[in-house]
Formats: sequence, structure tokens, C-alpha cells
Amino acid sequence: MENNQYPQYTQPEYQPAPAPVSKKTGIVSMILGIASIGLCESGIGGLICAIIGLVLSKKAIAAGDTGKFPKLGKIFSVIGLILGIIGAVAVLVIIIIAIAGGFAAASGSWR
Repeated sequence: MENNQYPQYTQPEYQPAPAPVSKKTGIVSMILGIASIGLCESGIGGLICAIIGLVLSKKAIAAGDTGKFPKLGKIFSVIGLILGIIGAVAVLVIIIIAIAGGFAAASGSWR
């Protein structure tokens, strides 16, 4: 009878724990999303905050942040982007109307 009837036990390989995911990117994306909603009437300021907020929320989600901040940042940024586009169009319309009114007043056709 052999002494080696049982399989040899091997030590499992050491695997380091995954690095903790930083919540800062998700929080910053949420703050920028909220700021984009607040700045939507300025047009370009709201659009810039919304785009940066969307990029950061996608980066946080891709990094493994499963918290509520990246999701809220994405939602607020999309809302801010939509409102920013509407605000930018409104600002352009107001500028066009003001320019047209200035030309009409200068030519004397505005009474």
C-alpha cells in the first residue's frame, strides 16, 4: 500500500484585494450636473458643466462606482444639457431680435 493515496494540498495563490473605488468623481459629476441646471439660462456655461458632468459620471461608473452619486450626476447632467441647449437657443433668438431691432431703428423703419 502506498503512502500517497491522498492528493497533495497546494497553497492557493495570494491575490491582493482590489483597490477601493474613489467616490470623488461621482460626487463632482453630481455637483456639475446640478450646476448645469442652475446655469442653463446662460447658455454656454450650463452646456460646459453638463458635458463635463456627463464625462465624469461615465468615468466613475466605468471605474466601478456603484453608488448613487454617478447615477444622479448623469441624470442631472442630461437635464442640464437639455435645458442648456434650450437656453442657448433662447439667447441666440434674443440676440437676433435685438440686432434686427437695432437695424430697424437705425434705418428709421421702426415706428
